[in-house]
Amino acid sequence: MGVVELSADDMRRAVSSFSSAAPECAGMLFFNGVDGTDGGYLLPPVSFGEFSRSAICRPARQRPDRELGLFPVPAKPGERCHKGLMDGVSHSRLPEAGWCLVLPQGLDPRISEALQPLIEHRRTQAAQLNEWRFRLLEGKDSYHPGESKADFLNRHKVGFGRVDPDAFPYYLLLVGSPSEIPFSLQFDLGVQYAVGRLHFDTPDEYANYALSVVEHETRGPESSRKATFFCAADPQDPAARLGLEALARPLARALKRCRPDWQVQTVFQSQASRARLARLLGGTETPSLLFTSTHGLAFPCGDARQLPRQGALVCQDWPPPSKAAAPARQHCFAAGDVASDARLRGLIVFHHASFSAGTPELDEFQRRTFRKSSGRIAEQPFVARLAQRLLGHPGGTALAVIGQVDQSWSFSLQWNSVARQASAFEGALTGLLDGVRAGHAMQSFGRRYAELSFELTRHLSASGCDDRLICSLATARNDARNYIILGDPAVRLI
Repeated sequence: MGVVELSADDMRRAVSSFSSAAPECAGMLFFNGVDGTDGGYLLPPVSFGEFSRSAICRPARQRPDRELGLFPVPAKPGERCHKGLMDGVSHSRLPEAGWCLVLPQGLDPRISEALQPLIEHRRTQAAQLNEWRFRLLEGKDSYHPGESKADFLNRHKVGFGRVDPDAFPYYLLLVGSPSEIPFSLQFDLGVQYAVGRLHFDTPDEYANYALSVVEHETRGPESSRKATFFCAADPQDPAARLGLEALARPLARALKRCRPDWQVQTVFQSQASRARLARLLGGTETPSLLFTSTHGLAFPCGDARQLPRQGALVCQDWPPPSKAAAPARQHCFAAGDVASDARLRGLIVFHHASFSAGTPELDEFQRRTFRKSSGRIAEQPFVARLAQRLLGHPGGTALAVIGQVDQSWSFSLQWNSVARQASAFEGALTGLLDGVRAGHAMQSFGRRYAELSFELTRHLSASGCDDRLICSLATARNDARNYIILGDPAVRLI
């Protein structure tokens, strides 16, 4: 696929627009995410020096990768593990790449039954050349609680490196809650494999999703070749404005230029209302691909609003955090705002927003870094309700929702040059428009996570660490890791 390259002019415009509009923001880190209880930022802005001093200050014997929530990475560049198939294997053809369904132990049998249309559809595709390229892992063959990625793969006699589909399929669909199969396993497997997850509260939602995917692939797409960029960004909100000027605007401009066979629409700032988003998510303006950049709403552990509204998208209707007024329901788009008659079949949604894919039980980085509270942010980890609604809708479901687990790090978009961090988004979005399967389109994020993990560990081990560099590497790495696919990673738009 020909990956879009953001032009030098795009980069200069993005950096110039943000810097000139907010000279007071120089040298500061801003974090995406709005506290649903008071309307403030989830974490207040901090200087590079404060952030870096907190991140590097650790017990003498504490390994830097553990303190920063990093997964172990090799010591030498040549040993780095990159996601992807072995040479000569097509990622687009399931008979070559393979497909695997991982069902947690003790799963309600009604869920397996509900997924049968999708299971049989994938079996027919993936087992054409070799029956081992279709795998159904359940019972003792499934994930065992407490296993790491290495434990899981070793038990199936698979190692690191390029994927051999005859040993283990490339596309992996995990079924179940993050308590049953943890987010950490999905993060780690995603460096090497194309991984997605499904979790719903009812068997009917699994059935809705399975039938919608099969219908999309057998009857053809319903929606037109239209991609829409939606971005709420108040001029007084530096974190949200970064999402506009350093991500949404240059990406939309580049896709318009490089994919003329697609209609690329922008819905920015004053147009980015809750009512308009309702029309884009199942209403009269639903595209094939929807990219959103907004604040994600968040609530503290134990708050009754956390489960139904965590990760709701804060729209332009709401004043910025400086107003210190909590967003009301009419300012946000949550699961309950998806209409009962919504038409979502054939849609892929990509959210740049905190908690838009899910919420972990423990805050693996921010509060540990800043030494705040116990680090527990939820009673148990969970998948975002808005994503579940889009993927389990009774009238037909979206194909996939891509979003973030935990908090979004808007500052990472400023790192060195915007192009370097935006490249992961470029690769994913271009791939999706070109009909690449969702899991493979996201390989740019897995590769970036592995590379940044190595670089961060290397710099922390060196003397004379630069504050800005450490901050940049840490935030960019976290952003790359936390993007996951909800839905079957083998789906594609066309």
